[in-house]
Order: sequence, then C-alpha cells, then structure tokens
Amino acid sequence: MQAALPDLVVQAHYRVGSWVPHVTLASALKDPGRALSVLLTVWRPITGFMNQLDLVRFHPVEVLQSYPLSI
Repeated sequence: MQAALPDLVVQAHYRVGSWVPHVTLASALKDPGRALSVLLTVWRPITGFMNQLDLVRFHPVEVLQSYPLSI
C-alpha cells in the first residue's frame, strides 16, 4: 500500500518494517460493549503462536509491562 500511495502520511509504527502483528483490545472507547458486539458478528478463529505479551500505552508508544511466553 505504501508504494501505491507514496504521499500518504503514515505513523512510524505502521511503516513497512516497523509494524508488529498485534491485537488492540481498546483505544479510547466510551462503550467497548458496542465494539465487541460488532466484532463478534464477523469474528473468525485464527491459528498461530504467541511468544510475548506486552501491555502498551500509545502516543507516544510506551511498553508498560512485557511478558515473554514459552511454547
């Protein structure tokens, strides 16, 4: 996408080579229940491995806690 839209302003942590697969549980939601109800209508299970769990605060990015996981 970035190559197709070179003038697009992209935050540093979304740039090619910087993005890390993650799951955002909430981002300044007043009513997360509404978001969850929408998500549950389209949710499909995925398979993978989790090797680390981080609790992160954004703007600026700050890792509050980090937990390495063993497989």
